[in-house]
Amino acid sequence: MKSLAINEILHNWSGMNAAVNKITAAYEQDSLPVSIEGIQGCLFSYFIQDFCRHKAGKTLQAIQYSASSKSAPKYTSFSSDILIVVPSEFEAQNLETDFRSIFPEAELFVFPTWGVQPYKPAATGSVTFGKRAGFLSKLVQKNKSSCSR
Repeated sequence: MKSLAINEILHNWSGMNAAVNKITAAYEQDSLPVSIEGIQGCLFSYFIQDFCRHKAGKTLQAIQYSASSKSAPKYTSFSSDILIVVPSEFEAQNLETDFRSIFPEAELFVFPTWGVQPYKPAATGSVTFGKRAGFLSKLVQKNKSSCSR
């Protein structure tokens, strides 16, 4: 019996390849942000996984090219950080669950909600303050694996 992983099927799907190539081109031309619509359920996680792998491959090719060419931009390192914004905590939790099972090598950070009822103050010394500050520091942190062109 021949088995084929869902990743391979989606990676070989021409529609998925066309969309990934289009978004990668937008990324390379600095015409971001990009709004992705029409992807339902966990297909979004597969799409992001394919995009990240494609973008990493293109970046490695550029690094190799720049090492052999004097006119190419010099890449010292690269990053595949992506910020995904969803409407509610429910969607964020579902997306996090999908990513943890579909794209386990991804490093995930979720901006926590306050977890309070409207018009009711947050408790003093709430753990949420620390979690939110930690997320924001990760968002602005200059990592040694960032892309510089």
